[in-house]
Amino acid sequence: MQKITVHCGSDTVNKKVCRFLRENGFQPRSASEEENGSILALFVSLPKGSWEEKARALANGGTAVIAIVSPEEAASAERELSGVGGAVLCRPVRPSELLQALRICARVGCRLRALGDENERLKATIGELKLIDRAKCALVGYLGMTEKDAHRFLEKQAMDRRLPRREVALEILKAYET
Repeated sequence: MQKITVHCGSDTVNKKVCRFLRENGFQPRSASEEENGSILALFVSLPKGSWEEKARALANGGTAVIAIVSPEEAASAERELSGVGGAVLCRPVRPSELLQALRICARVGCRLRALGDENERLKATIGELKLIDRAKCALVGYLGMTEKDAHRFLEKQAMDRRLPRREVALEILKAYET
């Protein structure tokens, strides 16, 4: 069940939206609850200027955002959310339109979150490779090894001592760069 945080300016509208979400397989959460784990934030019937900053912050954090606004506010809402990929729907919204937008945004949000996780993993790998290269450079500079010999030394130490290459590289850097 996908969690959706609902930000609503009216209690009656909030109850209707939450009921609609539950009926369609979503798990609505109120804006006052902790927002971690929500794949989508839905902003409904809020006065202009009260939701835009929160929506941008959530979208920048990887949460998909849908804002339901009056037709007069649609252009400014589009400008507010254009840089972060939020969706804007104009009132009145048919249930089928809302459901379709929710499903699309939920899928896009999940995909973006997966890409963000992959990006973090790749950054960590690149950081590790930079560390290993620094250790190789230290071996080349201080011990006069060739790059090939430094690589072989680092790999052999890691295998012989059953340590990750990162740990061996840190030990080498600690020994030669202090």
